Amino acid sequence: MRAWIDNFRLILRGVGVIHKLSPYNLLAKCVRSVSNAALPFVNLYMSAAIVNALVARKPLTDLWGLVLLTLVLNLTLTLISKEMDAINYRKWNEFYLRYNLSIGEKAQSLPYDRIEDEKTHLLIKNVDDAMKISNYGLIKLHSRIPLLVENLCKVLFSLGLILSAIIQKSDNGQSMLQKIANTYYADGVLLILIGLAAFACIWANKRNATKSYDFLGRLSKRNRIYDYYLDHYLDSHKAGKDIRLYRQDRLILDEIDRVGEKNGDIVDDMNAAVFRNNCRIVGANFGLTFYTYFYVGLKAMTGVFEVGSILKYCGGVLQFATAFSAMMDALSQLQANGRYLQDYFAYMDLPSVHETAKTAHTEVDKVRQECCIEVEHVSFRYPGADEYVLKDVSFVISPGDRVAIVGQNGSGKTTMIKLICRLYEPTEGVIRCNGIDIREYDINQYMALLSVVFQDFKLFSFTLGQNVATDISYDRTRAENCLKKVGLEKRLEKMSDGLDTYMYRDFDKNGVEISGGEAQKIAMARAIYKDAPLVILDEPTAALDPIAEADIYAKFDEISGDKTTVFISHRLSSCRFCDNIIVFAEGRVVQQGKHDVLVSEKGSIYETLWEAQAQYYK
Repeated sequence: MRAWIDNFRLILRGVGVIHKLSPYNLLAKCVRSVSNAALPFVNLYMSAAIVNALVARKPLTDLWGLVLLTLVLNLTLTLISKEMDAINYRKWNEFYLRYNLSIGEKAQSLPYDRIEDEKTHLLIKNVDDAMKISNYGLIKLHSRIPLLVENLCKVLFSLGLILSAIIQKSDNGQSMLQKIANTYYADGVLLILIGLAAFACIWANKRNATKSYDFLGRLSKRNRIYDYYLDHYLDSHKAGKDIRLYRQDRLILDEIDRVGEKNGDIVDDMNAAVFRNNCRIVGANFGLTFYTYFYVGLKAMTGVFEVGSILKYCGGVLQFATAFSAMMDALSQLQANGRYLQDYFAYMDLPSVHETAKTAHTEVDKVRQECCIEVEHVSFRYPGADEYVLKDVSFVISPGDRVAIVGQNGSGKTTMIKLICRLYEPTEGVIRCNGIDIREYDINQYMALLSVVFQDFKLFSFTLGQNVATDISYDRTRAENCLKKVGLEKRLEKMSDGLDTYMYRDFDKNGVEISGGEAQKIAMARAIYKDAPLVILDEPTAALDPIAEADIYAKFDEISGDKTTVFISHRLSSCRFCDNIIVFAEGRVVQQGKHDVLVSEKGSIYETLWEAQAQYYK
């Protein structure tokens, strides 16, 4: 009982979300359901009345009146149904789009470390699979609640007809057939068969729903592998070179085939289980149908009711069998859907960045002019991990400083930058901006202070100008100037539509495919356009040729201006102009200072790295 109550609460909450995403959509579908439920019973009742009038040789005017009433009722119910269909068609697209967007928007609101967590990945995958593959979650509510309403109405209408047939008894004589027709045993057998058919529906549909959830859980884990290869590699033009040169298509296709075979086995098992359960429903309904014809026919033969009522009462019982089965199917799916709703709400209830952040500090606007970053005894380890990625790190970045962070791969450089950017929260220690714990700032206001280019930056299939400005509307002159600063002036001139040229050909056949170096320059132009007081560049010239790299560094003072600038680089020649160099090794800061001082420390990490690269600078 507790499980049903909890599930009912989930359903009510889900209905509220559906109404919020698409107001009155579900109501329109339920009105349509009531209209559709009433239509067959109107026809059964009116058809019986017309047949009885014909048998009784009623006046023609009475017959025409019954026919006209039947047509009017049919027309009214059909028009209501069609109008609700039209409303639902418009509302469905609105609901489905907003439902998808709500899942994506929630992902964007989560703390970055939560997005990287495998449990969150699996939860999102479960929600996505439930929505797109099996139509569970809110989509199941959207489809099954109207179906439940329709068949519940049919069951109630049917029970009304069945009760009417049972209470009617004959008073004309006491022949053997009349005694059988009037006995309560005959009525009892009908009720028992109705109960058995109902029980078979409840039991079989519950098993079907349970099996479907279990099988879908197994499919979801495998579909994650399938979608990964299909979405990111097999049909991706960006991965096409490696796939062709190394014949990776064989590896990927073999893996997809393996996953597909396993999925096929799971689906076959599920279909077999559902088929066995459905056979039990069909068997119970067959027994009910057979006895119904016998029961109603016997009563008609003994004069309990008129001949035309055979159609009405037989139709009513048969409608009950079909409607009750469909109603229990809808109920069992709504019950099983509770697990998917739990997944959906577990995901939607994950605390967002705003919920996990502290109260915004009143002095946030003061940092817009300058940024002093203080990292004090910061340690960090990923959630669930035992080992620290960073351990007791401390340093200061003064306003207007040019700071380089260097070290070998895996030393913790990029992780430190992510902590400064508030993508992660320190496990221990504190990071301050102008003397205030960065967690006390409003997250959006704080991130507005940062212009960052990571190694794995992303450009999107928008126009060049929109990629630079990260907005639909933007200052075109300012965007052009940013592109000129990073050395893309000539490339811009060659683009047929200038700033309106689309990146890549995903949405526009005239889109341009750009090189890795050009993409990196556009990412840097984006950072410049933002005009934030703290600029962070993670390997800003990694994809550039030596000439372009030299040009970028020559313009570096112009690009960064008086802003506080931090960059990570493996090319130590770029560090010589910095005010401070912070050297990381195994998650710790092992050296700090200017280039000349650090390179003079024989045997140090920095001097070793410098000597390894010095031959290329001569």
